[in-house]
Amino acid sequence: NDGSGHFSRAPGNLLAGLVPTAGWWTVQITDVDEDGVADLIIGGSDFVNSTCLGDPTCANPATPTVLLGINGGGFSRAVRLPSVAGEGMVLDFVITGTGGTRALWIDRTSSGVNIPGYASRTVQRVVWRTLESSVVFTSTEKWMPWLTPLNINGSWYIGTDQSKDNFIPLRVP
Repeated sequence: NDGSGHFSRAPGNLLAGLVPTAGWWTVQITDVDEDGVADLIIGGSDFVNSTCLGDPTCANPATPTVLLGINGGGFSRAVRLPSVAGEGMVLDFVITGTGGTRALWIDRTSSGVNIPGYASRTVQRVVWRTLESSVVFTSTEKWMPWLTPLNINGSWYIGTDQSKDNFIPLRVP
């Protein structure tokens, strides 16, 4: 991005050495570390699939990762986020708070070796400064495609904008 809305292909692989070849499909671009530079959060199949038969795109876990951006383009380093056993499919990310309350919320669903996919819904909260992880919600109800921050009567929640998801919003601490 040249800053005026024009894009061109950069030579080489900007992610080389930072992330493995894996089943990535979830992306969020935001300033995670609050330094004024956009960062990239990526996720996907967060488990090792033993049935890949040598296919490198599924032999490595797509562990949720924050790629910290640097001015002028590129990334300085990769920060791996904690996994949740049995909830190996990462569907969406939401960021809330500032400073010590900065948190990443990860929408997950069931997946893994011998674990049926899309059969659950789990919301994981990761405190950015410490990477402390907690599962704040889990259910055997069908997965949700995304999360969104919601302001309800002046208070912040994490929820979904789809009534069919039948999900009660979670209060943001």
